[in-house]
Amino acid sequence: MKNFFVSNLIIAALCVSAAFTSCNKDDDDKTFTVTFNSKDGSSVEAKTVKEGEKVTKPSPDPTRDGYTFAAWYKEEGLVNEWNFATDVVTANITLYAKWVENRKAFTVTFDSNGGSAVEAKTVEEGEKVTKPSPDPTMDGYTFEGWYREEGLTTEWKFDTDVVTANIKLYAKWTKDIPKMTMTTAKSGEVLIRLAGSGTATIDWGAGAPVSVELAEYIESNWGTAAEYRFTHDYSSTSERTITITGENITHLYSYINQLTALDVSRNTALTYLLCSGAYGNHGQIKNLDLSKNTKLIKLYCANNQLNSLC
Repeated sequence: MKNFFVSNLIIAALCVSAAFTSCNKDDDDKTFTVTFNSKDGSSVEAKTVKEGEKVTKPSPDPTRDGYTFAAWYKEEGLVNEWNFATDVVTANITLYAKWVENRKAFTVTFDSNGGSAVEAKTVEEGEKVTKPSPDPTMDGYTFEGWYREEGLTTEWKFDTDVVTANIKLYAKWTKDIPKMTMTTAKSGEVLIRLAGSGTATIDWGAGAPVSVELAEYIESNWGTAAEYRFTHDYSSTSERTITITGENITHLYSYINQLTALDVSRNTALTYLLCSGAYGNHGQIKNLDLSKNTKLIKLYCANNQLNSLC
């Protein structure tokens, strides 16, 4: 009888142990469903995941016409992104797809209107186009900006205007008035002779600029006639720059003026240039650029300190 009781007790204990083992097994195998809401994208199959484990990121990503897939989020409002590397599943959940709309791309071309070439730019719809840098260049002209139409009525504002279609912008130019500059520290009278047609303006670097009438060059009168002769008296040896502007200045004479610099490159009408110093009273011009003075026939530049002449 005693053995029967003991046997029954052992059997009961084994049953209880089996029951507990069965319950623990159920807890270990608890699973949840992860559903993927692609929000109008291609369908994504749900996944079954054990409690406390990570869900594998669906591959490939869903697709949607006109959009690029960004990520999966925990809530429909797309606030917190699901981190597949660290986040674990503890309940049935739905993850939501975030999409970024593909904006159209447009081409902005630049018509430099005779200036140096400017490369076209590709810009997304609604974005601003970056102003080309550097500005285009054109000999004899100053660049004034980019305009919306060929008639150059409305300037394109790069800081506010946005691109909504393929467009062409047009360069605006202002013709330069030919200009020559010379620098001197000579005191006393500075004499220059000019010939050509029309008018010229001389800014002596002291006082108001003066407008002068130009006489056409006549060789027999060039050295003596008053109509070619323009002077200014300086009371000090401080350095100043003399600026001469005019459309049709063909001859420039600046003799024994102790020039330290001379720039005639922007006067392409020039045919005659004399900028010599005298013996014992040398000029100090070191560089002289004549590469754009294609009409120049006569040049006198003795007694200077030229390092380069081009």
